[in-house]
Amino acid sequence: GSLVRLPQHVATANPADEKMWQIVRPVLDAAGLNVPPLRELAPAVKIKDLLLKDFLHRKSRTGDIIRVTPERFYPRATLAQLAAIAQVVSQAAPNGLFTAGQYRDRCGPGRSLAIEILECLDRLGITQRIGDLRKMRKDFVPILGAATAPPAPLNAPPKAAPQAKPQTQRHVPPHHSK
Repeated sequence: GSLVRLPQHVATANPADEKMWQIVRPVLDAAGLNVPPLRELAPAVKIKDLLLKDFLHRKSRTGDIIRVTPERFYPRATLAQLAAIAQVVSQAAPNGLFTAGQYRDRCGPGRSLAIEILECLDRLGITQRIGDLRKMRKDFVPILGAATAPPAPLNAPPKAAPQAKPQTQRHVPPHHSK
């Protein structure tokens, strides 16, 4: 059963799972910091939802990917980048305490996804929630591997430079003579 296993046994070490990983991995890597949930990932890779979900849960036990939520899995390297962003945000914040909104603004995904990522980092012991704030609890490198934070939000639209207001001229209607 599932109570006893050989230490060298890997649940996804078979040809079918390796083939599936070769299909799924490039899609996850290409998604950047905003990995799609299973309901969007399954049609993108043309694998049935339940089959993909089972595979990703098994693959998460190998450490190649990390389950952020039951429906969203991140490659370890991508989650390391997200942890590096949390570290940057923490270093820029007074007393190292930052909000989910500050984190979201720095990494780009929506508020709900940013909170899900932070909750995953909390479970891993990398961040710690204190009321509505978070702080870095420990170095993420031994847990996720080395990564650097991207220089700017990847998914946020670029901000337009402020433009000078054009001078308004009064419109004077032409004089009509009869």
